[in-house]
Amino acid sequence: MFIKVIKSGMYTSVQDLGRKNYGAYGVPKGGAMDQMAFKTANALLGNQLDDACLEITMMGPVLQFQTDTYIATAGAEFELFLDNELIPFREAVFVKTGQILKFGKLKKGIRAYLAVCGGIQTPKVLGSRSFLKRVTPFHKLEDGMELPLLDKCVKSQVFAVPKQKVFNGFLEVYPGPEYDSLSDTQQEQLHKNEFKVSHLNDRMAYQIEPFLDPHQIDQLTSVVLPGSVQLTPKGSLIILLRDGQTTGGYPRVLQLSEQSIDLVAQIATASKFKFRFLTKFKETL
Repeated sequence: MFIKVIKSGMYTSVQDLGRKNYGAYGVPKGGAMDQMAFKTANALLGNQLDDACLEITMMGPVLQFQTDTYIATAGAEFELFLDNELIPFREAVFVKTGQILKFGKLKKGIRAYLAVCGGIQTPKVLGSRSFLKRVTPFHKLEDGMELPLLDKCVKSQVFAVPKQKVFNGFLEVYPGPEYDSLSDTQQEQLHKNEFKVSHLNDRMAYQIEPFLDPHQIDQLTSVVLPGSVQLTPKGSLIILLRDGQTTGGYPRVLQLSEQSIDLVAQIATASKFKFRFLTKFKETL
């Protein structure tokens, strides 16, 4: 029982909620970029919330199902076609053996999640099915791949589907560990500037513009997390994301809230935003 990848799309990968307890060895946690959307897709099928899904970026794949199953999508909203018939987004849909799923026009967001009844059953590496460069054999799907599924799966009853937060032009942040090392001018820039996502963005990090004033803060290499915002000596701000490194030598000036990490995953190059400061920074290792 499997899904045949006819066309892989722009950047489609298998993701779950990532790897635990390997940060000390330099292995990023990884996992779905928008974890609320990922959980929503699974919840629509009554799956375990950590069951592996496909993460689909910007342009979707073409998939043929080699078994009867149920599917559901959440996150970025695409037009979806099953054997050229339009099917609903954010709902459970029954798929018959041999049917072909295509992703059409992207309407909103940039990353969608396709859940399959029981989850995708690719092998686990370090306790996770999430694709990750230099850790798993592949970091994205390739044409012709076969993605294993459970031999038989019955869709469970759905009790609650998480409500997705809508991006409103703000990312919520806490002051980071080195925030107080910034000048008054740099702090004011973080509070008042409108920023935008540069073309340098991927699953590891988003660089944002404009630059802050340069600095000469002497910073030891320290623990960083998804959502840590680092400031380079030249004044460039870098938002670390799910596949980002586990340590870094730049000052950690901000930390995004968990909801804001999910929101960043859905905003594209040149998208504009401001930071909205929360009351207190709490670092969670």
